[in-house]
Amino acid sequence: MMKILDKMALALFAVLMLIISVVYVIVYFGVMDYALLDSAIRFMFEEEPTRTVFLVIAIIVFILSIKTILFDYDSSNTSKSAIEIKGADGVLEIMPTTIEHIALISLTGYPSISDITAKMRSKDDGIIIDVSFAVLPDTNITELVEKLQKTIKEKIEGQTSAKVLEVNITVKDVTKSKVKDKEE
Repeated sequence: MMKILDKMALALFAVLMLIISVVYVIVYFGVMDYALLDSAIRFMFEEEPTRTVFLVIAIIVFILSIKTILFDYDSSNTSKSAIEIKGADGVLEIMPTTIEHIALISLTGYPSISDITAKMRSKDDGIIIDVSFAVLPDTNITELVEKLQKTIKEKIEGQTSAKVLEVNITVKDVTKSKVKDKEE
């Protein structure tokens, strides 16, 4: 809920700053007469209901400005999808590309697959690996997928201590020749 309020407040702040900037540019280039702006500003300060409304808006903009200047907006998301493994001496942070490369490397010994891609997704209790590839004709896909899921899971958990929740495999094509592997 707080993230939604933060985003709404930041959007409001951005809109107000945009309006102020546009009005300044319009007055500067003479598109709008300064006297009109002057009368609008006088109206904001002379009439009681509008005076209170603009005071409240000014206080909100001031608070948002202070929040933006003094506080890190979303420090919990600095390593958005990286996984963290806590040890006795500190925290190990492993980026998704590292996990994806381990998955790709673990599949290099299988000549019946090609055009391999791997993608990691973080969950609260572990990670999910999505792998896709093409197979050569006459490949027993079910047997191959079971071996690959086991291999990928063992390699990643063995090298990183990360909990692999799932290894999802998509066979995207049957191909006649081996194509160079790539990462998504």
